[in-house]
Amino acid sequence: MMDINYQMLPWPPRVDRVSGCAVDLWCGSLSELEQHAAHLATLLSPDEARRVAAYKMEQHRQRFSLTRGVLRTLLGGYLNCDPAMVRVTEGANGKPSAEGAPGFNVSHSKDVVVYVFSNHASVGVDVEYLDEKLSREAIVNDVFSPTERVAYRAAGPDDSLRTFFKIWVRKEARLKATGFGWIHRNPASVEDLPVVDLQLTTGYVGALAFFNPEACVQQASGSRR
Repeated sequence: MMDINYQMLPWPPRVDRVSGCAVDLWCGSLSELEQHAAHLATLLSPDEARRVAAYKMEQHRQRFSLTRGVLRTLLGGYLNCDPAMVRVTEGANGKPSAEGAPGFNVSHSKDVVVYVFSNHASVGVDVEYLDEKLSREAIVNDVFSPTERVAYRAAGPDDSLRTFFKIWVRKEARLKATGFGWIHRNPASVEDLPVVDLQLTTGYVGALAFFNPEACVQQASGSRR
């Protein structure tokens, strides 16, 4: 059975080795992390610094710098090394990794950022703010699978917003776990991957998915939807 170690992100974080078949899940507030922005920016690699500079909007520059700086801090803890020396690389579809570190994934939306780490499975995580202003119907028609469209349209008016985003985060988490990305929107195998709905702060939903787990995660807790 997979254990998920939920941890609010303190500063500085105390990082221990991911134990057994557990998944470490760190959840933080971007607005609270802003007070550490200057320090976190010093941890970025030259390539990451160039990516920050390439963003046109200050909000996007700030978010990338914060989320990547925190990622490096956590990876440095797991690897017991200087966070600035961690070499973060990205696969063909953008899934990041770091040599010697647990497998990991990152997601952020509005003020919430989530990091997950696992030694025993490729993990994918997604978090979304329940944005009532989002035009959902075009996304449902263009991106959702037939099964997902049925589930969304079966929800009542009071549940449709949350149902939409729960379907969305499960899809995103599964795709991120596989590393397929949006090149393959609906591969047949993706909807069967184990997925766990995350308990987050009010106004947000999230999901954690596993791909090719070892024996200890074959009965991962959560739903298969």
